[in-house]
Amino acid sequence: MTTSSYDPFEETCNPLDSAEELFQAHNWSFQRMNVDEVIAELKTKTANYRLHFIWQEEHNALLFACEYQKIAIHEDNMEQLAATLMEINNRIWLGHFETNPHSKSPIFRHTSLFKGTDSSSGISHIEDLIDIALHECDRFHSAFQVLTEDSLMHAAMLSDTAKHMDLALMDVAGRS
Repeated sequence: MTTSSYDPFEETCNPLDSAEELFQAHNWSFQRMNVDEVIAELKTKTANYRLHFIWQEEHNALLFACEYQKIAIHEDNMEQLAATLMEINNRIWLGHFETNPHSKSPIFRHTSLFKGTDSSSGISHIEDLIDIALHECDRFHSAFQVLTEDSLMHAAMLSDTAKHMDLALMDVAGRS
C-alpha cells in the first residue's frame, strides 16, 4: 500500500501568481499592487470592467470583485437600486452584487477558498470566477444602465420604472 504525499494542510500557492499568468495570456492590462492584491481591466461587448483580487493568506481565501466601469447609479435612484440589488441577488447562486459607495458603480463580489490548490488548479479556478462574474455582470447590465439616468430623464423616458426594471431584469435567450 502506498501513501500519498499530498497534504491538504500545506501552505497554498498564492493564486495571484496564477491570475497574472492568465492576464498575460489574454493580453489584459493589469497591475500588481502588492503581494496580496492585483487589479486588471478588460472590455467585453457589453461593458468595461475592473477586476480586483485580494489574497487573504491566513484564510486561504481570495476576495474577487468585478466592477463596472463608466456606470454610476444616479443619486435619485438609490432606493430603486436597493430593491434591484435584492432582486438580482435572489437570482444568482454564486457571489452577490453591491455598490461601491465612492463611485456608485455596481460590483459583483465573491470570496473563494483556495486551500489545497496548486498553480495549475488555481488558474482554472480563477478562470471560472472571471467567467461567472462576467456572465452575471453582462446578464444584469441593462438593469444597472436604467438606474444611471436622473429622475427627470426617467420621468420623460420611463413612465413606470417598475415595469421597465422588470424588462431589464428579464433573462433572455439567444445571442447578439
